[in-house]
Amino acid sequence: MRTGYDVKELRAAALLLKGMDREVSAQINKATKIVIGPVWKQAVVENCTTALEVQVLGRTARVDVKNYGVIVRAGGGTKKLSGGARNSDIARATEFGANRYLINEVRRGRRARPHRRHTQRQFVQSRAEGPFYRAVAQVTPRLAALWAQTTVRTFWEVMK
Repeated sequence: MRTGYDVKELRAAALLLKGMDREVSAQINKATKIVIGPVWKQAVVENCTTALEVQVLGRTARVDVKNYGVIVRAGGGTKKLSGGARNSDIARATEFGANRYLINEVRRGRRARPHRRHTQRQFVQSRAEGPFYRAVAQVTPRLAALWAQTTVRTFWEVMK
């Protein structure tokens, strides 16, 4: 995990995991995921402002823990929403917004009259960052500390 800081404890935890037995490192990664997962999910949900953001980003917030750090994710998956769109298809527009006034589709009716559709009205107007980026900025120092603490604590328990 990159925090932008030169932290000795994080480097020590990463080096500790590198030279460790596979079974022990797997046990540490499982314990870390149990601790960090709810913290990350709560941070994403707290930064969501609309119901669509909660459905697409908040419900799909996941954490992967590897020997080299923690990977945080949101907006993935292939589950369909009630309208038929998949989370992964609309995650980018949900995070960064979209041009709400863009006419994406023009259809002709039975009597050859054009019908214009604004298919991106459910998204917020375009923005530089959304709930995911705000959550990362808020939670990164805490996740780094939890990762280092859990790694050292679990290693100590295993070695006892």
